[in-house]
This record gives sequence, C-alpha cells and structure tokens, in this order.
Amino acid sequence: GTYVVAPLVPMHPNVWLWAIGSYPIMASLCVACATLFDVLVQQDRLTAQERETAEAQLNASNALAAAERARLQALRWQLNPHFLFNTLNAISVNVMAGRGSIAERMLEKLADFLRASLDADAGELSTLEAEFEILEAYLDIESVRFGDRLQVELVCPASLRAAPLPGFLLQPLVENAVKYGVGPSVGPVTVRIEAQRTGDGDLRLIVSDTGDGSAASAPSAGVGLANVRQRLALQYGAGARLEATATSGGFRAELHLPWDSQ
Repeated sequence: GTYVVAPLVPMHPNVWLWAIGSYPIMASLCVACATLFDVLVQQDRLTAQERETAEAQLNASNALAAAERARLQALRWQLNPHFLFNTLNAISVNVMAGRGSIAERMLEKLADFLRASLDADAGELSTLEAEFEILEAYLDIESVRFGDRLQVELVCPASLRAAPLPGFLLQPLVENAVKYGVGPSVGPVTVRIEAQRTGDGDLRLIVSDTGDGSAASAPSAGVGLANVRQRLALQYGAGARLEATATSGGFRAELHLPWDSQ
C-alpha cells in the first residue's frame, strides 16, 4: 500500500528560517553552558585541592606544635640531677643524725618542688608569682645543705606577680648560682633573684650571686644557659634575650621578656 508521512503538528513556514537565523545564538548558548560546566568542574576540583591543602597545612601545624611542645617539655626537664641526689643524701644524713625535724622540712620542700614540676605544663605559661614560690622551695632545701653560706634575696613587686613566663625558666640560672657561686665558697654568698619592669614595659629578671664568678667558665653552667636560650627562642623567637656576665663580685644573668600587661 501507499503510506503518507506528515508531521503531527503543522510546521510554520518560517520555522526553518528561525532555526537558521538563531543558530549563532544557540551555538553561543551551548558554548556558554559548556564553559560554565567546565568552570564548575574546575572550581570543585580546586575546592577539593584547597581542602586537602588546608588539611595538610593543619596537620603540619599540629605536628610542628607537638614537636615544639615536646622540645619544651624536654628542655624543662633538664634539671640538675645532682640537686636531687644531694637533697636525698642530706635528708638521709639528717635522719641518721637524729635531726628529724630538719629532714621532714626538706622532704616537704622537695615534695612541693617536684609536685610543681610535675603539674607544670610545658605548653602553658606560668606566672612570676608561681615561679618565685618554686624557687623559694628549692632555695629552702639548699639552705639546709649550705647553712649560713647561702643567703637568699627574693624581690618580686606585687605589680609584677601576674607576669607570664615559661615554667621553670629561672631554675637553671638559680641552680648555677648555687652550684658555682655558693658551692666553692667558704664564706657567705648571696643569691639574689629580682623582677623589674623596664622603661619600655618589658620584664627584666635578674639572677645574681656574690661568689667568685666561676660560673662563667664552668662547662655545665653553659649547658644551663643554653637550655634557657633555647626555651626563649621557642617561646618568643627574637623577642627575648639572655645576657650572662661575670662581675667583679660574682655572676649575673639577666633575662628580658616581652610583656603586654594591658
């Protein structure tokens, strides 16, 4: 048979003219859509890359912070082992000699000192008041060992007690003063620890002794000073410094720390 094929809807006679005339517009729309799609794909890809980069940077930052925290912890725990040995030995001697009250006092001060060192977080700042309390406990113990040969002066104005600083930062300096200032002496030696506010608002901490100045040439004293300098660099970068000099009447270590008390 014969088949007739015709459109279901009659085509307008101008439709082909419209289609031909609109071709540039349609082509532009297609190109625009393709471009938009490509932009969206690239944007999504960049977003994913940025997200991965941000995560990598965060992980690296966390790892660096953890490493610096570990370094601070390790530096803070570089306490003089001779101090612990000598303290325990002095306690034993006092017990054997029947001086129980002195031994008990030393044990209490040693417990205070060790408790503070265990409780302190290397990643957190302490206060000047807390540091002076720890130093007082330490020097009380040493005073029992050295007797009148060790004279102590602690000067911390009330206005500076809340000043922040890394925990146990002064400990190596004070240990040096006791070991090399008081240790070799036959007469009394004064160990002075003083806090001051500088003219530009920074914190100045001075540890001095009236010994013979032998700390300037002692190798282990240099280890303690290096410990402090490393901790300053980790905590403050170039914003803090330590100056240590032998004087005509002993040894002097001076710390300068930034402090914004406002």
